[in-house]
Amino acid sequence: MAHTPRTPFIAIGSTLVALTIACRPAFILTAVFGIILLWPQIRTRDILSTRSRHAILSTIAAILPFLIIGCAMMAYNTARFDDPFDFGAAYNLTGCDLTQRHVSLKARLYSVLLLLFLTPIGFTREFPYTMDVFSLDEANPWGFLFRNRNIIPEQFAGGLVALSPICLLALPAAIRYFIRLRRSQNSRTTQCGAIGLTFLVLAVLIACIDGPFGVNARYLCDMTWLMLIGTMCLLFVWNTDARENGRRWLTVVIVALLIVGIGLQLLWLMTPGRSESWNVSNPALYDWLRRLFTF
Repeated sequence: MAHTPRTPFIAIGSTLVALTIACRPAFILTAVFGIILLWPQIRTRDILSTRSRHAILSTIAAILPFLIIGCAMMAYNTARFDDPFDFGAAYNLTGCDLTQRHVSLKARLYSVLLLLFLTPIGFTREFPYTMDVFSLDEANPWGFLFRNRNIIPEQFAGGLVALSPICLLALPAAIRYFIRLRRSQNSRTTQCGAIGLTFLVLAVLIACIDGPFGVNARYLCDMTWLMLIGTMCLLFVWNTDARENGRRWLTVVIVALLIVGIGLQLLWLMTPGRSESWNVSNPALYDWLRRLFTF
């Protein structure tokens, strides 16, 4: 009982997570992490059970905020959009009429792939050496990625894997985890890997929800943190086994990919055409870097 979270804290945490449905509905999926964080208490029936008065109160504190906020949002959606599950995303003021736009299944899948894997980084010979890969310029070599494919492209420097190459190891790390799962005797690494897989699944689910509305940096931010944390959890399991066997090559690869990723993210911040690019938000710094790296 000493390690069981206090009921008021559970209620506050549940309320804060539930409120995400009012601003970023897709993020409500991250509520699954509450189950992961509280799993020791759930397993001992100190929460989400009727074992004791404290367990009952904790269960109510964990569930009630989701019911209240969820029902309130559904009532609001019904009153405004005649649909309890319509959060109004199609009514955003954008460059096209989303209420009349039909997105085929093929276009939906392609948008998800662009967000996660397919979109490369458009490198140029001039500072900052990157470009908007969805530029409407006919000379853009990556224009074929979005032309006549029924997707909504915005300023984009590259997909998740292109800007965070450490995620290239997510799939092999996940496959390795599944292969060695039965042999593992370390419950901590097993749990870490399971958490990592959960993060990756949530990242893909959010990509499927966001993709039909466009391929842009905003939606990329929705899933990047999930993909990175999931990848690092799985790599922790892999690297732990490798170091126990005297192999350190994976550590070197991880550090190298992280350094490359940081560099690519800095270039992304400076890419012209991107919202709040440094040439607009901090022109003095941008000009100093341009003079520093222009030969």
